[in-house]
Amino acid sequence: MVLLIAAAVLLAYGDSITLPFHFDDIPHYLWLNDQSIGSIWLSAAGRPYYRPMQFFGWKLYETAFGRDSVVVYHLMSILVHALDAVLVALVARRLVDAKRGEGWWRATAAGLTFALFPFSYQVVPLPGSFTHPMVVLFVLLSILAYDRFRTRGRCVWRWLIVALVCGVFAFASNEGSLVLAAAIALYEAFGGAPRPIRWRWAGLFVLLAVVYFAWYQSRPLQAGDEVRVRGLEAIVQNAMYVLQGGTFPPQPIGRALMDAGFTDHSAVLSIGFLALSTLAVLYARAGEMRGLVFGAGWFAIFMVVPALLLPHDYLINAPRVLYLSACGAAWLWAGAAGVVRRQGRRLAALAFVAAVLAPSFIFIRQRMALYYLNAAPLQEVIDTALRAGPADRLLFVNLPAWVSAERQWYPIGHEGVLFLPAYTTLSDFVFVNTGQPSQAIGVEFNNLTTPQAYYYGVYGPPLDYERLEFEVRSALEVHLAAYKPEMIDLNAAGRVLDQTRPAGADRASFDSLVALESATWLACADRLGVTLDWRADAFPPGDAHIFVHVLDARGALIAQHDSPPLQGLLPFWQWQPGDRTRDMHPIDLPAPLEDGPYAIAVGLYNVVTGQRVRAALADGSRPPNDAVPIGEFAPGQQAVCP
Repeated sequence: MVLLIAAAVLLAYGDSITLPFHFDDIPHYLWLNDQSIGSIWLSAAGRPYYRPMQFFGWKLYETAFGRDSVVVYHLMSILVHALDAVLVALVARRLVDAKRGEGWWRATAAGLTFALFPFSYQVVPLPGSFTHPMVVLFVLLSILAYDRFRTRGRCVWRWLIVALVCGVFAFASNEGSLVLAAAIALYEAFGGAPRPIRWRWAGLFVLLAVVYFAWYQSRPLQAGDEVRVRGLEAIVQNAMYVLQGGTFPPQPIGRALMDAGFTDHSAVLSIGFLALSTLAVLYARAGEMRGLVFGAGWFAIFMVVPALLLPHDYLINAPRVLYLSACGAAWLWAGAAGVVRRQGRRLAALAFVAAVLAPSFIFIRQRMALYYLNAAPLQEVIDTALRAGPADRLLFVNLPAWVSAERQWYPIGHEGVLFLPAYTTLSDFVFVNTGQPSQAIGVEFNNLTTPQAYYYGVYGPPLDYERLEFEVRSALEVHLAAYKPEMIDLNAAGRVLDQTRPAGADRASFDSLVALESATWLACADRLGVTLDWRADAFPPGDAHIFVHVLDARGALIAQHDSPPLQGLLPFWQWQPGDRTRDMHPIDLPAPLEDGPYAIAVGLYNVVTGQRVRAALADGSRPPNDAVPIGEFAPGQQAVCP
C-alpha cells in the first residue's frame, strides 16, 4: 500500500522539485527572512494570518544549514503529501470491519484517491501552500490517536493527550482546523465499529479550540479583509464549487452539459445530485450508510466555514482550500469501490477505481505541464539576474504571470497556475530564488502579445510606447517573452548603447540615415541568434523594419526574423540622430538542416510598401537586393546552445 501511494505521488508530482519559488512562496519567504524560530510562534505581524507550523520546517532547515533550498522545500511538500495519503489510508482501514477481510483494499484505494485528488495541484508543487499538507498531517494523527484512545484498554489517557497535542499543531498549521471537534464527534458517531457514543471527549476539543482561538486573536496580524458571512448569492455559488469538489470524479461530464446549454451551476448540481444518489444507493444496499455519512460529513465539516466566509472569486481561484476536506472525498469514493468489490464484482471495482484515478492523474499532469510552461521563461529571468550585477537594471517585457489551458475540465473554477501575482515584484522573485538583490522589473506591452492555444496573463504594469521607451533607454538589458504554441521563450532583445562611436568602418549604411556598425551571430541546434549594432546618422525612417534572412546554398530563404529594433520595443520613429542600439534577433531554424553553407543577410524595408531601403557596403557598393551579407555557417560548425 505504502509503495503504491508513494509511486502515485512521485509520478504525479516528483518533477515539481525543478520549479522555482513562485506565487505565495515569494511573500512567505520575504516575511520569514526577518523572523527567528521563536518569533514565528509569537507574532504574525506583516502576515494576514497566524500559521507558525507552516514556517517552522523552513526556518529549522535554514537555521541548521545556513541557507534555504527550494528543492528541499519541494521535497518536504511531496513527502508530507505522501504521508497524508498513507494516513488517509490508515483511517480508511479503521472505518471498515476487519472481519470482512477487505480493509487494506479500501485503504489503498482511499490513499490513492487522496494522493491524486485533482485540486491538490495548487498545493503539492507550491512550498508556500505547505500549511495544507501540515494541517492534514496533524488532523489525521489526532483522529488516529483518538481512535486508539477509544479502542485500547491500556495507556488510554496517553493517546488522548497525543490527540489533543496533534490538535494544537493542526490549529497552528491552519486555522481552518479549528472545527476539529466536529470531526472528532463525527468519528465518535460514525467512525469504525459501532460503540457507545461519548460526546464529552469531543467537548475537550471544543475547549481546546476556544483557548487556541483566543491565543490566535491576541497575535499581531496584518490588517486584512473583514471576516464576515457572505451574502446568500455568494454562499450558494460557493456551495456549488464545494459540491463539485466532493463529487469530482464525474464532474468533468459537466463541461459536455454546458456545451448542451446547461449553466455551470446547473451542470454541477445535476451531476452532484446523481453522484450522491448513486453513492447512497450503493452504501444503503450494502448496509454501510455509516461510511457514506462519515465521508460526506467530513467533507462538509471542513468546507462549511470557507463556503460561508470566503468571497466566491477567491474560492474558485484557490482550489487548495479543498485539500483538508479531500480526505472525506477519498473515503467516500474508495468506500463505494469497496462496496462494489464486496458484492463480488472485482473487475467492476477495479474499473471504478481506475475511472476515479486515471482522469485525476491526467488532470494533474496537465496542470504540471502548465507549471513548466510558465516556469521556463522565469527560470531564464533567474539565470539572467545571476549573470548580471545587483545594481544592473534589467527590463523584462511580457513575462507570463499565469497560464491556463484553453478548455477547462470542470464546470466551475479557474484551473490555471499563477506564478507572479500582482502583489509581488520581479526583484523579489529574483531575490527569493537567488538570495541576490536585483533591479529586475517586469512590464506589459500589449502591442506585442499574441494569442495561443492556451490562455495567459502578462505580468507588470501596462505601458504605452512613451513610457516603454523610457524603461528601455534606462535598462542595461532588455528581454522579451515570445509566446509559441508549445513553449514560452525569453529572448534577449538588446539595449541602448552610449553614443560613443567605435573605431573602424561601418559594415553598411542605409540611405545614409542608419548605419550598421557591426554584426555577429551564433548558431546552435535549431536556433540562430544575430546581434546587430545600429547607429542613427539622421532621423531614421519611422516605418522601417529590420529583416534578418537565412539563405541556403541556392539562395532560397529558409528562415527569417523581421521586426523593428529591439524586437519592436524601440521602433525607429523613437530614435534621435546619434542613437546607438544593440539589436538582437532570435531565429528558429528548420530541422534537420542539410549540408551548408547557409548565408545570413540583413536589411531594412518599408513595412507599408514592402520596398527595401537602399543599402551601401563599406566599400560603397550596393549589395544584391539591398541585403547586406554578414556571414555564413554550416551545421557542423554550430556551437553548443547556452
